[in-house]
Amino acid sequence: MTPVQPPPGDQQAAIGLRRRRRLGRGRNLAADGWQVTVRLAELGRDHGGTAQWPLTPDGNRYLHSVAGGLLRPGDAVFGTTNAAVLDAMIPGYTRLTPDERATTRLQHAIGVHRQLGYELLAEHGDTLTPQEIDLLTAAPDQLPADQVIWDAPVPFVMVDQLVVPYTAIPAVYATTTGPRGPAGPILMLHPAREATYLPSLDAAGYLTLVTSA
Repeated sequence: MTPVQPPPGDQQAAIGLRRRRRLGRGRNLAADGWQVTVRLAELGRDHGGTAQWPLTPDGNRYLHSVAGGLLRPGDAVFGTTNAAVLDAMIPGYTRLTPDERATTRLQHAIGVHRQLGYELLAEHGDTLTPQEIDLLTAAPDQLPADQVIWDAPVPFVMVDQLVVPYTAIPAVYATTTGPRGPAGPILMLHPAREATYLPSLDAAGYLTLVTSA
């Protein structure tokens, strides 16, 4: 039997393009662009092993890729806009008015804050004092009215819109040298704008954001 030969390079490229367009059969969100959710294992790889992003039905490349958060493990969302990606994490987001979107992002950030706080507690609780545990797991709008210095060797999560300059509550500051060594970093969520919220979720470890070059 004659072995099947791989197609020539140009045919390989055409096959790859068709595959990427098939993966890119996403949702048209009108002014908010395109969005598609794919299994990462389905993405093709180039000769260097880099995953090839899907293409939109009109052949354009998606701008953002997000994995993690509340997405199913092994899934990634690709979007041509920030709003398209957020719509995958906050169902119905792109159907909201600008004011409703701003409120919804803040509410989402509060939920993420609580989730990350309890995850940090589960991982590092045995290294924290009772007062530090109370502070770590407090609602983000219930921080003390007086300035708090965080010197625990564990990250601390905050929502910028719930502290100065948005409110009268001072932000928590981390010391560079605490009794147990350097304090953990302050992980600040920035939900005021779509363009700042996604990177802040990535920096806080809630999700993994990749932006196309």
